[in-house]
Amino acid sequence: MTSGHLKCVPMPKCLICGVSMSKSEEEWSTGYASLRQYVSANQDALVPATYIDHKGFKLGLWLITQRRTGDRLMPKRHKLLEQQGVIFDLF
Repeated sequence: MTSGHLKCVPMPKCLICGVSMSKSEEEWSTGYASLRQYVSANQDALVPATYIDHKGFKLGLWLITQRRTGDRLMPKRHKLLEQQGVIFDLF
């Protein structure tokens, strides 16, 4: 930044709709995409806590966090997870 100009860093974009996202939105989108792949392959959303997907994403831990967040999740996210078969009252 010696020239006095700010460097423009592009925001990550949603894999589904192409809209720019924050870091937390990007992580949620990555987790949701990983969950969808898991459900497609296993026919359920009963992801083991230690499960890591083929890209290295810790889906098991991510899903535990989503369940613990529960009703504090954005309603749209809560509904998307339920549509994948996620059960929130396991804890």
